[in-house]
Amino acid sequence: MGGYLVIKGELTLGGLVTFNGLLFVLTNPMRNAGNLMNEIQRYAASAAKVNDMLLEHPRVASPAGKSGETGRKAPIRGKVEFRDVTFTYGEKKGHILQPSLTGINLVAEPGQTIGIIGLTGSGKTSLINLIVRLYDTTFGAILIDDVDVRDYNLQELRRSIGMVMQDVFLFSDTIEGNIAYGVPADTPLEKIVDSAKMAAADDFVRHMTEGYETIVGERGVGLSGGQRQRIALARALAMDPQILILDDTTSAVDMETEQEIQEALHQHMGNRTIFIIAHRISSVRHADQILVMDQGRVVERGTHEELMACQGIYQDVYLTQAGLASDTPASQGGDQLGP
Repeated sequence: MGGYLVIKGELTLGGLVTFNGLLFVLTNPMRNAGNLMNEIQRYAASAAKVNDMLLEHPRVASPAGKSGETGRKAPIRGKVEFRDVTFTYGEKKGHILQPSLTGINLVAEPGQTIGIIGLTGSGKTSLINLIVRLYDTTFGAILIDDVDVRDYNLQELRRSIGMVMQDVFLFSDTIEGNIAYGVPADTPLEKIVDSAKMAAADDFVRHMTEGYETIVGERGVGLSGGQRQRIALARALAMDPQILILDDTTSAVDMETEQEIQEALHQHMGNRTIFIIAHRISSVRHADQILVMDQGRVVERGTHEELMACQGIYQDVYLTQAGLASDTPASQGGDQLGP
């Protein structure tokens, strides 16, 4: 229309340009206002979530005494006891969820190794999460050195427990920095190296160009799954914990390396209590006590020899992994317990 008016001589070219400029100045803010409203709504939703998180009170906390002290701080020797423990993750839409653990009883003396096996969802990880008080029991009690874990100072309790999960998180830092995370800043390099040797990580670290100064990406980019697991294990060992929890920590390493790690732990962690969750029987067969879990309950327990003599689930899984059984009902579950 503007061009037609210019041709007819009813509007100058300068007037047309001026009009279009003014039109842009008027419409552009209105166009941006719609985008701005979308951004405001998005930021408001994010701010509400951050605010809710800041106002959230932890469900698990150190007990507060009359004098203001927060729980027992005595050194931990490593005895762990479960007394008729039942645990559920709470409610969903007003309905109580099925218990993840039911009637768990266990005594682990200092220096003992406890192996735990079971199908996926049988409650293995839930059981060890209760030791470090990621959750509190619904019924029953967990005692460390004959003291309820709820009576300990939470920081002191967790400082005495080393925990290595299957899902490993490494920081964008040097290998030395990742291993030393959680220990005092003045910890000598020799202790870091010793921890790496126990975790069978020293050999591959020294073959890297920068050695312990090698930078690894966030979550261990550039390292294999087995290498990440060994660095995470070295990190836990560097803390020199009285209780060590390994949740399928060696699932990504070969059998020879796993044997090397087990021998190092047996040699250097003699007076420590160790919990090993594994799918491979080879990871737990030398434990002082092995628990077989199914649907939140301990269905079998004993040493490797005792469980083999029972001719139950454990024996079926062992034979399946050894390639000696194929058609038994338990061996079908062995697919999830296998390597």
